[in-house]
Amino acid sequence: MFLIGFSSLFACANKDSNADSDSKTYRSLVEKHLDAIDQQNLDYYLSTISPDIIMITPNGTYLDNYEEVKAFHEKLFENKYKFNYKLIRENVKPSLAYSVYDIDLEYPDEHGHIIHQLFHLNLTFEKQNEKWMLVHDQCTNVFKENK
Repeated sequence: MFLIGFSSLFACANKDSNADSDSKTYRSLVEKHLDAIDQQNLDYYLSTISPDIIMITPNGTYLDNYEEVKAFHEKLFENKYKFNYKLIRENVKPSLAYSVYDIDLEYPDEHGHIIHQLFHLNLTFEKQNEKWMLVHDQCTNVFKENK
């Protein structure tokens, strides 16, 4: 009886350990994904997205394949900007995970003044062949009320 109880306890502890490891692996990948956007590293960015990706841009444009998302980021990466992010919420399951971030995109206007554009970013990753891959990316403008 003791052996069965101990085995069950070990199995539960091992499951928690695997979940914690998955969560750390996921978090590390998402951080690298976001850093690739900030550093305008197209090759690394593309290595984190699924061939089945869909993306909804801040203006509502729906991109429903890898090539459209790649073209969007090629154009985006031609611009000078700083991509600041703060994690708001995260949920990691064995094969599906999402993260929600507040984004502050800083870029110069035509006169060199820094503009701040605020977004909520929702990233959904799926584990594909033991690797987390981005399957859904939705970025929504945040409009602050002037009081």
